[in-house]
Amino acid sequence: MHERKISFVKGIGMVFVVAGHCTGAYDFAPFVPYSFHMPLFFFISGYLVSEKYLDAPLSFVWRRAKSLIIPYYKYYIAFGILTTLASKLCSIEYFGTGWYTPSGITESIISGGNIQIYTSGWFLVSLFISMCLFSIIAFASRKFGFHYAIVLIALFPAAILAMSYGQQKHADHVINLLVYRNIVSLFFVWAGFVVRAVRIRFPTPSFAALALAFLVQFYVMHASASGISFVSEWNSYPNLWSPFITSAAGIVFVFGLADILSRATKPGDLLERIGENSLHVMAMHLAIFQAINIVACISNGWPVSTVGKDPSMIYQWPKLWPLYVGTGLVLPVLLVEKWRKWRSISLMSTVKLARRNSSRQR
Repeated sequence: MHERKISFVKGIGMVFVVAGHCTGAYDFAPFVPYSFHMPLFFFISGYLVSEKYLDAPLSFVWRRAKSLIIPYYKYYIAFGILTTLASKLCSIEYFGTGWYTPSGITESIISGGNIQIYTSGWFLVSLFISMCLFSIIAFASRKFGFHYAIVLIALFPAAILAMSYGQQKHADHVINLLVYRNIVSLFFVWAGFVVRAVRIRFPTPSFAALALAFLVQFYVMHASASGISFVSEWNSYPNLWSPFITSAAGIVFVFGLADILSRATKPGDLLERIGENSLHVMAMHLAIFQAINIVACISNGWPVSTVGKDPSMIYQWPKLWPLYVGTGLVLPVLLVEKWRKWRSISLMSTVKLARRNSSRQR
């Protein structure tokens, strides 16, 4: 039940991520997902940390590298090749076609977003850096006997200062990308870890409690935020407290809703499967948006090169918005599940063939 609940949490979060990346979503003033979906995923990452790995920080970092950085660069190379081919064969000019150059590789480490149809990949880089910082602090706190909750309290002013710096500097400023973003992210990672470590249980929510959490989060956004954009959501608030309030309310809302859904549905629910494949949904959905746009261009006789202007451009917004969101969520899941099934069958066939050859040799 616990694993299903976490899958639903991730699935709900991915719905907000994909919906929020559609150009036109900004027309909502403000659009709800941009207040909490990133803190939610950082929180989940901390919530899932097992204490048994904290006494071996190098092993912990290596495990995170395998689960975050290696998949990140697999998609980075795949989408890099795809954008290069699109430029050569279809005259679709994306930014980030220099992905293979030293400057492009450096930018991929700093911002994680130098390939246009893979800009969402920045999250994996930021999460990896945050988890590395987390492992260092966790190791030190265990060695010197600091209570996890005390460390969380100490990290809060650091996150506030980082937030303040981020509001004063341009969102693409290097220090902002490497320091501000990851210190704030670290706070939410540690918050998730503390909730799990001290065994704080989210109570089974009532409809009224869910509605209250949602309304608090929405009200603070509507009253405080303006001009929220993809990169600088938190920078748009006129004060330093609102982002934390909306994030906390959003996290409580999603965990509560996930608890209800995990109890009310059977295993294999689509939203659960989206959560189980959240990394792949995150990586693929902008490319899927572009594929839909290419089909729209061809069917309307427009030049295909126009799709390179905006990876999240939505044709006939808001009429076709649900098509983009639904396809961006479901198609990656189907592709990954088919790939895993094919790989499993191929592996079984290889094993059977090896056994037959071995028997014949005997």
